[in-house]
Amino acid sequence: MNSLHNEKASQWIDDKSSNESTLHSSIVSNDDHQDIKHEITLASGRKGTPFNIMLQPSPPSSPSNTDDNDLYFEITIIELNGHIAIGFATPSEFKPGWSTKGMFYNGNNITNGSAALIVGFGPPQKRGSISNGDVIGVHLKQRKKEGTLSVVFYHNGQCLGTAFHLKSPAEAALSSFRPCLHVDGKAIVAYVAPGLMPTTSSRNVSSTNDLTSFAGEWRIKQCLRGPELGE
Repeated sequence: MNSLHNEKASQWIDDKSSNESTLHSSIVSNDDHQDIKHEITLASGRKGTPFNIMLQPSPPSSPSNTDDNDLYFEITIIELNGHIAIGFATPSEFKPGWSTKGMFYNGNNITNGSAALIVGFGPPQKRGSISNGDVIGVHLKQRKKEGTLSVVFYHNGQCLGTAFHLKSPAEAALSSFRPCLHVDGKAIVAYVAPGLMPTTSSRNVSSTNDLTSFAGEWRIKQCLRGPELGE
């Protein structure tokens, strides 16, 4: 069950940047028979300094009695002029600019909000970018019996696999993790938390015959240094 799907009154908040960044969000569909969709326009006020927004924390709910808890949302890129990263953060780590820390995907890399943790995580055919029309899915899974919390990303329906896998105390509140967007430039996006979630979490990146792509697993056969290189 997607816990985000049941949130009816959540609002987007900004990181209190003082550099003329802007945020406007509106609910474009709110029918009991369909998923709630938000349309969001956001822009950073200073080039090179990201602007962060977060879905406002919902009122605390009673602890779940289930062993499996899930949060899932999708961002559709309507218009993008710049760069965007999409993922989860906690309110305590939600700060202006590069100070926000979380679990993000930017079309090429997995980042913590400021530093790359996994390089080349995106599908090779996208050439490391998120562009207009793309749909990015983010699935945060808490498994109490295993004591783990993981985050899986999807790019246009293609599962990129698990990007984060953390130890999580059984009593940890899943509600402390919130959808978060990180933009340098200007973006218009649509947010939705569908009732149905992806059923796969295994990486399924299509292969390519383009020899200019070097995606894949590599093995070092020989490594030389110093005198062997004529230094």
